[in-house]
Amino acid sequence: MKYAHAAHRRRNVTALCSLAVLATLVFVGFNFSSSASAATTPVLSVNSSGQITNAGVAWQLRGVDKSGSEYACVQNLGIMTGDSTQTGINAMLGWHVNAVRIPLNEDCWLGINGVPAVYSGTKYRTAITNYVNLLASNGMVAILDLHWSAPGTELATKQQPMADADHSVTFWKSVATTYKPKTNVIFDVFNEPYSISWSCWKSGGCTATDAISAKKYTVTGMNSLISAIRSTGATNPVEANGLQWGNDLSGWLTNKPTDASKKLIAGAHVYDINACKTTSCWNTYYKPITATNPLVISEYGSKSACTSTFETTATTGLLPWADSVSGKKVSYLGWSWNAAACTAPSLVTNTSTGAATSTYGSGIKTYYQKKPALPSN
Repeated sequence: MKYAHAAHRRRNVTALCSLAVLATLVFVGFNFSSSASAATTPVLSVNSSGQITNAGVAWQLRGVDKSGSEYACVQNLGIMTGDSTQTGINAMLGWHVNAVRIPLNEDCWLGINGVPAVYSGTKYRTAITNYVNLLASNGMVAILDLHWSAPGTELATKQQPMADADHSVTFWKSVATTYKPKTNVIFDVFNEPYSISWSCWKSGGCTATDAISAKKYTVTGMNSLISAIRSTGATNPVEANGLQWGNDLSGWLTNKPTDASKKLIAGAHVYDINACKTTSCWNTYYKPITATNPLVISEYGSKSACTSTFETTATTGLLPWADSVSGKKVSYLGWSWNAAACTAPSLVTNTSTGAATSTYGSGIKTYYQKKPALPSN
């Protein structure tokens, strides 16, 4: 079954986000005890009980997706949109955020296929690394995901069904080599697989339809991508998102990828327009995974209405359900920390102050602020 999902939400958000980055953002200062000077860089791992740990202690990630670095570079807009400074991170800390997901563009990272030189290659990699380091200095986790990719000489301007055999292994070898010393980094292997089988997802070697040219291309599977990461000596946790735009985990356990470092995380994307959007579905297909592996809902949000009802309602909401799974085994990150239309969906109207959209962003902010702030979890 093909899930109606947010394949187009990046494109819908792009224009609004592009306007936002041109504006001068004024920050009203806050004084947080979790300042960069006082924070301890997380030391992440995955234990045999199916938990993400920080320095050996079970840790739940509660965070946001900071979109922009997947599209700005190929649209000649820059590298990262919104506030990527300490000011913006202070606003996130005010929400009690402890993790930020950073979408990456394969071509921009590798500096190939005609991406403007000013926004690609070394300059792109340096900008991403500077932000990852800033998150680390504030005690925050960085999740790096392969978000936009493309085969051959095609410019990566959209989401693809799955990673390509042409560049994706090279991409992950480079990313893993860069960040293997960073103990606060998780590798999210591929953003939102769709229109492929579970066997293709796991082992690759099949073909998928290029979302840009509509031509067929050869797929690289999760096993090859994770193996490429491990070949560099990187032992960072790795996340493998399910099928149907990341929402379908029905075959995840029976097709679990091989990870030599045994730090594999199951990833899911859950929006109010998806098929698996109820506690019944999550209990059936998501919860069993947590017996052996952590689950990170690395994107969630409300597309159909600008409310947080889907996420925060006590008996049916996604976040209360995640919190109900014992052992801090389910983490979650909201889409997105971008100043855009609420139903994009966007959590904030200003990435420097963290001013929340109403009522989606404000509901998530209130929910997060009931949780401990850094450095506690």
